[in-house]
Amino acid sequence: MFGWALAERIRETVTRWSALGLLAPTDTFTFLELGGGDGCLACDVLDYVSARATDSEWDQIATRFEYVIGELSPSLRQLQEQILEEHIGAGRARVVECDARQLSWQGPFKGLVFCNELIDAFPVEKLRVRGQAEAISRVHVDRDALDSEASVVAETLVPLSEGWQDDNGIAADLPTELAEYLRGLQPLIADLEACGLLPVDVYWPPSLPTFVESLAKLLSTEGNVGAALLVDYGGTSRHVLDPRSVAPHMRSYGPDRKLAHTSDVYSDSGFRDITCDVDFTELARLARHHSLEVGFFGHQVAIDPGTLVISETEKVDAILSRLTRENGYAPGVARLAASHVLKRFRRAPCFWMMWLSAAHVPSPNMNCAAALQPGGNALFTLASSVDREQLECELMRAGQPPELACRLKPCGDIAADMSDAGVLERYHAVMGLLESCDWLRSPGTVCT
Repeated sequence: MFGWALAERIRETVTRWSALGLLAPTDTFTFLELGGGDGCLACDVLDYVSARATDSEWDQIATRFEYVIGELSPSLRQLQEQILEEHIGAGRARVVECDARQLSWQGPFKGLVFCNELIDAFPVEKLRVRGQAEAISRVHVDRDALDSEASVVAETLVPLSEGWQDDNGIAADLPTELAEYLRGLQPLIADLEACGLLPVDVYWPPSLPTFVESLAKLLSTEGNVGAALLVDYGGTSRHVLDPRSVAPHMRSYGPDRKLAHTSDVYSDSGFRDITCDVDFTELARLARHHSLEVGFFGHQVAIDPGTLVISETEKVDAILSRLTRENGYAPGVARLAASHVLKRFRRAPCFWMMWLSAAHVPSPNMNCAAALQPGGNALFTLASSVDREQLECELMRAGQPPELACRLKPCGDIAADMSDAGVLERYHAVMGLLESCDWLRSPGTVCT
């Protein structure tokens, strides 16, 4: 379903850019997926596009469309080439060696850069925050312990005031990007401290600034026409600092996902998938620092353009095949389940999505009840604490259910861990209310 929706978005983007004169009839539209996993998503997109190559609305797209997977892992590149063998042979796809953290591209680029659960896999520095006045500490782990049979791995806290070390243990200056990130988090740390929710851990990927810088260079180079679509776990800064999140912000998945959502990330090194929530507030800040526009930030459900249907036999058969093969459904049960797939897909706010582009490239037309206004404070942080009782009164005045105030996380983010469709429908109104209230700007009683 995700691959089909993505294909429809590609068609919409090519059509719009062509109408605006950003793409010439002879230009190839490149869809560059960074970190393509096993290649199944690429195969789903390409199957969908190639099956419609003779349709009137697709014929001018399928002939100028190329799917490129940029992959660092040699073994995954081999697997991707096997799965995409037919499409590679037809000239519709390529697999190239690429390190997303140091993105580079030869020649002009016209198309979309796509990252699906990529940034959450970047290595991170772990920092322990104990309070405004107390030192922020870097968490050190004994590397030798990770290779031992020990069931417990000790963490050592080293205050940042005592200095920073590079990966080789040599004294170095505190990274400028990290200092700026921590400075931006201070209002949130103050809120959490007032709520009595400290200490909290902050996870910072050192390669994120370099990734965004190289992405901005690709999208902003003269002669290039492009945008980036980033989909991942996480949320705003307020979400990734909230210690009461449903799942740990850094977690690991064991073999066959039997240990899903465990906070134990040190055991069985190399045999678990470690993921860390992405701070989209920081991602947006870095993007804007490099003159990129944030055209959209909202839930992944917005990838569906609304034109996607599954009534065709081929689509139902494809869903049945997946449900039977990957989920173990019996054929009869799979056919019943298939009719609910589209509805579930359109109501699942599990992942967040951000669109970045150069200023001359238009934003997509994405309709999503949970979208955050790109230019508003909601994308960043609410500057001060939220008084719960006063918020309930403001909600009633605005004609919104006052119980929505109870959906606020302790750090003030109504978007964190949302899954209720009723809340999604009122999301815009609530965030607009919070952004417009003068009382929110002044000190008040913190939500607890």
